[in-house]
Amino acid sequence: MKKVAAVILNYNTPKDTLSCVNLLKRQKDIDLLNIVVDNKSTDDSVKIFERELDATLIKNSENKGYSAGNNLGIRKADEENCEYVLIINPDVEIKDEYAIKKCVDVMDNNPDVAVVGPDVIDINNNHQNPLRELKFWEDFLWPLAVICNRRAKQSRYVGDHTKSGYCEKVSGCCFVARMKAIKEIGFLDENVFLYCEEPILSSALKTKGYSEYYLSKAQAFHNHKENEKGDASDRTYQYLTSRYYYLKNYKYKGLKRKLACASCKIERKVITSRKK
Repeated sequence: MKKVAAVILNYNTPKDTLSCVNLLKRQKDIDLLNIVVDNKSTDDSVKIFERELDATLIKNSENKGYSAGNNLGIRKADEENCEYVLIINPDVEIKDEYAIKKCVDVMDNNPDVAVVGPDVIDINNNHQNPLRELKFWEDFLWPLAVICNRRAKQSRYVGDHTKSGYCEKVSGCCFVARMKAIKEIGFLDENVFLYCEEPILSSALKTKGYSEYYLSKAQAFHNHKENEKGDASDRTYQYLTSRYYYLKNYKYKGLKRKLACASCKIERKVITSRKK
């Protein structure tokens, strides 16, 4: 059986994390190692885990965000000689007992595939995969693109969830990655604290000749509640900060990069002025 590590990054969500780990233990036909990284929680997460968690626990001394926290778990998985790693948020449930095996099989049969994302369904029964990348006009006129997306009956950024196949990117809340490929790109880029991890990962993998794949026959449920994640303006500012980094360092070159980055800077200033 293939050796796979599941990395669950916890920040003040011990109940969700324990539930996630318990569900993962039901996965079949793989040798699964569960790794929980506590990202310097401010609640009693660590005490609860030390008492109740049946998994490898890594206690982070500093919260540097999504990528940095997950990298601790990925490096531990590498030390344990895991061929694949599942990155999964605590609020994601995988009830299909063969879901991870299905994702691994795709990569076993397709050496160019470095990431496989399942069909992720949110609390409103919306599908979050497969994802497409924004076009230049959407980056340059991002507020207009957001309005257009909100007015659409379904997200303009999500493709056909009924068909498996190669895609531009998948949701960062739940995906299986090839360890060899993750190591080749130097692990996840830690220069963003939160947001834009998906396009950054996709872009980095493309430079090494890898692709991402969406698998409709594997399913996960994302119990994400946006209103529990803090102030909306703070989240938007953080998103724009990460997006600026992505646009500048990964997506565009030349004039397009200058225009897209300039637009992002203006958007960030507007958000800052609203917060004052």
